[in-house]
Amino acid sequence: MAVTKWDYMVITSSLDGFLQELERISRFDDRIRGIRQLLEDEAQRMDAEAQRLIDAANRATASTTSAEGCGPYFATRAAEAASTAAAQVTQAQDLRKEADKRRAESNEWEEQRLRVYVLRLVTAFEVYLRDFIIEKACSDDGLVLRFLDSRLGLSVGSPLDLGGPSEKAERLAACVDETLLMFSNPGQASTFYAQWFGEKKGFLSDKKEMLAPPLGTATEKKAAIADVRILFQLRHILVHKSGVPNAKYHSELTGEECRPRLHPMAFESPERARPPEGVLASPAIGPRNATKLEDLYESLMNLARHIDAAYYF
Repeated sequence: MAVTKWDYMVITSSLDGFLQELERISRFDDRIRGIRQLLEDEAQRMDAEAQRLIDAANRATASTTSAEGCGPYFATRAAEAASTAAAQVTQAQDLRKEADKRRAESNEWEEQRLRVYVLRLVTAFEVYLRDFIIEKACSDDGLVLRFLDSRLGLSVGSPLDLGGPSEKAERLAACVDETLLMFSNPGQASTFYAQWFGEKKGFLSDKKEMLAPPLGTATEKKAAIADVRILFQLRHILVHKSGVPNAKYHSELTGEECRPRLHPMAFESPERARPPEGVLASPAIGPRNATKLEDLYESLMNLARHIDAAYYF
């Protein structure tokens, strides 16, 4: 396939920073997986040792049965063997309890891994959007003037003297930080923010004609945006509802936009989605990924790349 201007080139430093943060998130996730594997390996070792003790106890019990009625000496040896077998059974039971504890710890690590992954993904995307807007504004005086007009009601006929590049970036950053009140809900964010990311206009609008690979069609873009909506809904429940789904959560995830992007195993019933951890661990949509979490990661990365490319050309 011919290489085009869209092929994964990093145009803005904000996207470069975002992709680097995604790499850090993945490395951290690998470490958590490593801890889980250690716990699983230890549990398996304990189970194997417990089974060895049970087998030894069974053999000892069999030997005592065969020694019955063979005289006092054999009776004494049989009693000793029975005592040893009982001790081995107790030790095996203790080992299996410890193995169960290790697996419970592993499951707890997995739940925390999924939660941390979601929170870090969303935070990284929020930072990317903020830095993207600042970076674009710094290179477009007309954008600054439109912002001043729409946000502050100031009509200025010529570019402002905002100082050198570093001063300009600092001042714009302060304006952006004050203006971008709710990253996680672009449809309700400020006018300045919604110029690119509003649900009714800007990048997320279906009327936006410029489509860049890897979201090269309207269908692909719609799927990625649905995944991002799912991601932000999961994050909202984890942060604000202690991970306990509410009516809005079920309504959002079972709605016509998000449901096609979720595997049937992500739902407890047609009207109820599983808690965030269950959704994240459910199978992916399509053959490229294994879990829904991987789908969300890919869609977020592709959406950032698309935004980066679409607003450059």
